[in-house]
Amino acid sequence: MRTINFTRLLQSIVAFGQGDSESIPGIRPRPACRSAHFRGHRIPSCTGPLDLLGSRKLTVVADVENLSYSANNAGFRLSYSALASALRQVTKAVNFHACFSRQEHGNDWERYFEQRGWVTHPRVIVYSRNPHGIRKHANADALVAFQSGRLAAESKGDILLATGDGALAVDVANSIAEQWPGRLIFTLAFPGAASSMLRASDRSAIAGNLLVGLDILHPLNPAYP
Repeated sequence: MRTINFTRLLQSIVAFGQGDSESIPGIRPRPACRSAHFRGHRIPSCTGPLDLLGSRKLTVVADVENLSYSANNAGFRLSYSALASALRQVTKAVNFHACFSRQEHGNDWERYFEQRGWVTHPRVIVYSRNPHGIRKHANADALVAFQSGRLAAESKGDILLATGDGALAVDVANSIAEQWPGRLIFTLAFPGAASSMLRASDRSAIAGNLLVGLDILHPLNPAYP
């Protein structure tokens, strides 16, 4: 039976729309003077609301390119070590899975994630020739969907889909909810890069939305205060 704190659900919906969230106990916020916006959305000081995930057994599936490129476009680098640390503080048990594309002989991202406690699921970028030239095939959506389904089948906990891709997250959430009706699916997205399709509601398979905050971001510009 699906259970969710509807007060927290409402707060997460408000935060999702406003690009803000409250300070989370146990997570040290950035100084109050620090603020940033991306595409008209405020990036909150703290990632969350994390208490949506409180005391849950959780499997995190990250669409790395979606999160990392969104952060880069906003002038930041997302720290997956800090993200993992923040989630460990509030969950009963959590495991981390990173899905991404890479060049055939490149393993920099694999090393990065494995050193930080993430299980990696890379797909090799391939190229094909067509009448218009060379085409690059680097989309990891199918990999994210496959691994999410596989991990849902192998675990009994809830799922956090770390992506702002609405079509991908909704399809995955609907498929998991149909197969395992009692499983809760949450999303984590970057403010200003989160599809409106992700919004949790009583008619959605998505139980709650979280937003990336400044507490897990490092500025790409070293002069940023």
